[in-house]
Amino acid sequence: MKWIAVATPIWAMYGTLLGFIGGRSFQDNHTKAFLVAFSIAIGATVTLEIVRYLRHRFGPSAMPVDK
Repeated sequence: MKWIAVATPIWAMYGTLLGFIGGRSFQDNHTKAFLVAFSIAIGATVTLEIVRYLRHRFGPSAMPVDK
């Protein structure tokens, strides 16, 4: 429970600073903000799917079990 008390203000500060910096950076160009956010979302999805695929393909369960 004490880690929740530590994590909550850290997460809140992260969200606040991200919004503040992002708002300043893209204040006059909403298209650029959308493209950056969409690119980050697609990039994260592709990266996670590649990692998931590689873990499934080369993970310990992919090794044949000798009986």
